[in-house]
Amino acid sequence: MADKKNPDYTASAVSITNPQEIEILLGQRKAVSGQVEAFKTVLEQVPAYKNIKEGEATLANIDKQLTTLIDEKGGYQDTDAGLYALRQRRISLSYNPDQLRACIPKWADAVISEVVDTKQVSQLIKSKLITETEIEPATIKKETTRIIIEA
Repeated sequence: MADKKNPDYTASAVSITNPQEIEILLGQRKAVSGQVEAFKTVLEQVPAYKNIKEGEATLANIDKQLTTLIDEKGGYQDTDAGLYALRQRRISLSYNPDQLRACIPKWADAVISEVVDTKQVSQLIKSKLITETEIEPATIKKETTRIIIEA
């Protein structure tokens, strides 16, 4: 089997001057890298390391099972014990400028600039100057979810 040839970056390198300082550091890096790989090989033989790897694999399997059960049966929450396995809903709102202009013509110029300024719309709602019902036809809801597992 032929040895793998090292790549030559002469054509694409910005500047190759081969300074001795870099050669020294590269030699040190190569030696340390070899030591790290040797330590990893030794560490992989230690029972505790194997237990950690097995434990991590088990946790990943449990999380996969929890995700499936959350989707099939619903979530679990025990705030006293700090145990959670649930799908959390997140809703972001945006508004169609043309429809919002039709819903709230008095305030449209204050909140629309190419796109609707959702923070300004929220402020109008909080200030009770407009209602969510008023702007519902112009509301675009985006919902995302994420899994939370904590024990």
